[in-house]
Amino acid sequence: MLTQLNILLVEDNADDINLIKRALDTPINQVEVIQNGQLALKYLAEVSDSVDKKPDIIILDWNLPEKNGREILSQIKSSPQLKRVPTVVFTGSDIDTTVLEAYNLHSNCFIQKPTDADEFVNAVQAMVNFWLNVVQLPSKSDYR
Repeated sequence: MLTQLNILLVEDNADDINLIKRALDTPINQVEVIQNGQLALKYLAEVSDSVDKKPDIIILDWNLPEKNGREILSQIKSSPQLKRVPTVVFTGSDIDTTVLEAYNLHSNCFIQKPTDADEFVNAVQAMVNFWLNVVQLPSKSDYR
């Protein structure tokens, strides 16, 4: 179990950001919020070689300004330093082709955002708990 969780949230919707932050509001979570795809790619390039700054999980919206989720996911999964970081597509999109495209680009998980606020918060908490406390992942130093 990790002691400090570095979570990268790539999301442009202010209401969704607030709900996700509410769901992740614990002393051990460090949440970095980036609201467009271009800035997310820049941030990931800056932290990709840092074991301490690299995210433990990436929560990625599919529909973003500047660069969309598919472009970001493609970059993440083609990077030797980032490809093992669990990347969850968490989006309002529910089109079957979007789900298939996300998995074809090696998303670790695809979750459609619930419309009910309580269900939304529960989904985020369950997602983060699963990826950071239930499954066994390589150590961050193995991500290099």
